[in-house]
Amino acid sequence: MNREVWLSKSFSKTSMPLWPCPTCGIGQLQIQRPFIHELSSKSKKDEDYLRTYPEDEVSHYVVILICNNSNCRESVSSCGLRGNIKTIGDYGFYDGHTTSSITPIFFYPSLQIITLSNNWPINIRRQIEKSFSHFFNDGSACANSIRTSIEMLMDELKINKTTTNKNKQRKPLKLHDRIVIFGKQHSEINPYIMAAKWIGNTGSHSDTSLNREKLLDGYDFLEHCLYELYDKKPKLKDLSKKANVINKRKKP
Repeated sequence: MNREVWLSKSFSKTSMPLWPCPTCGIGQLQIQRPFIHELSSKSKKDEDYLRTYPEDEVSHYVVILICNNSNCRESVSSCGLRGNIKTIGDYGFYDGHTTSSITPIFFYPSLQIITLSNNWPINIRRQIEKSFSHFFNDGSACANSIRTSIEMLMDELKINKTTTNKNKQRKPLKLHDRIVIFGKQHSEINPYIMAAKWIGNTGSHSDTSLNREKLLDGYDFLEHCLYELYDKKPKLKDLSKKANVINKRKKP
């Protein structure tokens, strides 16, 4: 995973992150003209104010991105916000100019944050794809989908959903307890799936501190476990220290 690509929150018409094509995974997406944008209602009403403070202008944009792989040429629609940023001169002062800053909110088809192996169960792949659709617009929903994919993984591996209490009554097991049971069979990857769960929990509780860096950690842990389980090979090797810190804190 090229983290710099996914940590970029904005782009311009002439400079954009090298987002990989969600279909072929080989080419990069490029802007296809025309780039359509329209002032927001508030900006239209604040025309006089914006002459003095153009950096506060906000527009809504729509654009089609095209894969530059000649054997693919997939089209991806994107929408979001277009604003202005002050241009700072050599001496640290505003030089009277602004540049456009484009913030994507939605892509369709969703961009693939990690590579999904065909060896993974299809329901898990679909749930991870669902998380991708939230990555740019709702970090909590994205993390919650990551957590749901872990629950699905426990189901696929036939990890018990219930247990018997002292009164011999069946009661549901929490995801945490199911992962503990999972760890007895897969001790080598249990810390990573548990760390991904803590990140997912944070999303479930709508924690506003959940940023993209933490979401990418969740994808790293989940991807590593799925490759170990279904592709019989590790995807990443240097996650142990990070997973241990998260598990000790019980949060990202």
